[in-house]
Amino acid sequence: MRVTPLLLLLLIMTFIGHGQHMRKYLDANLHFTSKKHALYKATAIPDGNRWVLQAMYPDSGIVLRMFFADERLSIKDGPYTIYYSNGKTWMEGHFVNNKATDIWQCWYKNGQLRDSGRVDDDHFSGQWKHWYAGGQIKKVHGYGSFPGEYPTTMQADSSAPAAVVNIIDTLTAGYLTVSGISDGRWQSWYENGQPECDGVASHGSPAGTWKWFRENGQLSTVETYSQGKIVQLECYDEKGVLTGNACSILKPAVFTHPTLSAAQYIARGLRQYSLSRNDVGPVQIRFTVTKTGKIVQLAILGLNESVIQYNILQILHTMPAWSPAVSHNRSVDYPVSITVY
Repeated sequence: MRVTPLLLLLLIMTFIGHGQHMRKYLDANLHFTSKKHALYKATAIPDGNRWVLQAMYPDSGIVLRMFFADERLSIKDGPYTIYYSNGKTWMEGHFVNNKATDIWQCWYKNGQLRDSGRVDDDHFSGQWKHWYAGGQIKKVHGYGSFPGEYPTTMQADSSAPAAVVNIIDTLTAGYLTVSGISDGRWQSWYENGQPECDGVASHGSPAGTWKWFRENGQLSTVETYSQGKIVQLECYDEKGVLTGNACSILKPAVFTHPTLSAAQYIARGLRQYSLSRNDVGPVQIRFTVTKTGKIVQLAILGLNESVIQYNILQILHTMPAWSPAVSHNRSVDYPVSITVY
């Protein structure tokens, strides 16, 4: 067959077209977005019978590498890896037909393993282990199998010792959304090596006797559960002395102003500065109330005006004290999110 110049050109264009990559754009959550709203640039290229997506940090370091079964990049299928900006692996796992499966692991930025366990069909399965950045064991938790669809919006009972859904928040990143039903022995330790809790969960609820400890090694509570509810409670003070059977099991941090909520207090403070905002929309303020009632780890989202940011900082630094959160008769650090309009 004679190949005309036009046919040759078409063949060359077809060949090049099959080998070309697709330009993609990802947002801060590593989800597809438009070029205008992108934080990361990405490239998708064919790899055998799959497509591989690779996203880059602004300085050209790899942030994400994952595989899809289709050219539309709608079916996650294959290895999945997220990297820190220093090149170390942050998260690694595997998808099969859009379902997270097999062993998933997370690391700290220093290379220390942080979380490790098995995932079956987007659900935590079996024993999961967690470590502190220094390598000390932090938690060992057990998860049961899923007999059917499990509502990921389910809230834990207020008397439960730990949430039973999405406990490992380090794995709710990028394209991964995993939930789990607690089942089996649950243990945790403080960073100094002292035990924090020890108990057994059954089908998502605490069962039998749970022991909670303070950081000094002394008991804080001994809780006995039946059908997920406390039926017996022992409370202990800082020295491990039994004080009775009445103490807080779960209490959030509370803003102590007599008449205003934290959001109202901040909004009133901004009005006193007589400042007008050029942007439109709510401002989200996030911080942690420590076990001593102090505000740390402050972040202000949705606001680009430095003057107003500065005044919000001034308001927070002079606002009345917070009453610390309580968990199992112990003061604990507590994350707070406030929206100001």
